[in-house]
Amino acid sequence: MVSLVLALAAAAAAAYGYASVAGVVKVAVASSDIRADELISDKNVGAGQVPRGALQGDTVRDLSEINGMVAKGFIPQGTVLRKSMFQSVQGAGVAARLLAMPGRVALAVQSSIDTTVGGSVKAGSEVAVYSLTKNGPVRLVERVPVLSAPEKGAQGGAVLLALTPQEAELVLRAQGSREQLSFYLHPPGGEAR
Repeated sequence: MVSLVLALAAAAAAAYGYASVAGVVKVAVASSDIRADELISDKNVGAGQVPRGALQGDTVRDLSEINGMVAKGFIPQGTVLRKSMFQSVQGAGVAARLLAMPGRVALAVQSSIDTTVGGSVKAGSEVAVYSLTKNGPVRLVERVPVLSAPEKGAQGGAVLLALTPQEAELVLRAQGSREQLSFYLHPPGGEAR
């Protein structure tokens, strides 16, 4: 019994000595698997410790350094996190940008000269969506964010819009009626004149 107590005391002393000599520091680690484009939060990131000598220049030591960012790729549980593993939501894929817009869904509209405004619509643009009916144009939705659009000059593809479910229903109904859709491109950061 005495030997067991002495062995435990020796192990504790060795661990304390190692920690004080090596300089163990707190770091952020993946507390669960993190998928590409997944938003970082205290639900998937926890605290861990590594020796000071194992730190990289961009090792994340506090969640606030990457708060509001998304993973560039898959990160397995237990990985010590580095800033290079993350990117802003704006630079991320469509799914991550959609996460930054609560209450919105993505809807694809066939790319044409009318829905790309002659190739001028890009990710981040805002558009109004019109349905061209027999009785004239009808505005379906106003100031809708564009998640992605084909490059200018690219053939085919789709313009991906971030709509509320109600807006998506209006656009889907117009598409189902085989009505032609046309977009109006809003100027960046301002009201249309």
